[in-house]
Amino acid sequence: MFILVGGVFCLLMFLALRQVRSLLQRGVRTEGVVSRLESRQLSGHGSESTTTLRSRGTTVYAPVVAWTTADNQPRETKGNMARPLDKTVRPGTRVAVVYDPADPSHSTLPSEGMSLGHYWSAIGFGALFVVVGVAILSVKLFMMAF
Repeated sequence: MFILVGGVFCLLMFLALRQVRSLLQRGVRTEGVVSRLESRQLSGHGSESTTTLRSRGTTVYAPVVAWTTADNQPRETKGNMARPLDKTVRPGTRVAVVYDPADPSHSTLPSEGMSLGHYWSAIGFGALFVVVGVAILSVKLFMMAF
């Protein structure tokens, strides 16, 4: 089971990483403005459980960026990286946006390019599941042989 979960997780993260990298390399760059912050509640397992982010509380914020395509279509992009309020870009701040001109709904914030490192970390985590699964399977097969 570890092998399957880890393998699927690695594959999904790798595909997402490839899509973001491709967009960053081939997309059109424009400037947008943080129009507002979207709050997100961090929650753990169970309806009563919450996750505290380094003792800063359970609410984090992601920027929502308003921008315009080359043909003057207004758009909005929500940031993927939610942070505590004191670590979040403030409304009114100008930020870069990269989008696919063929499909402007595919956009990203290059400032979140550090999230590429998060993709690699997630891929490594999935690979760890695969390695643990292979180790468990190897031990079981070894035990069955004797």
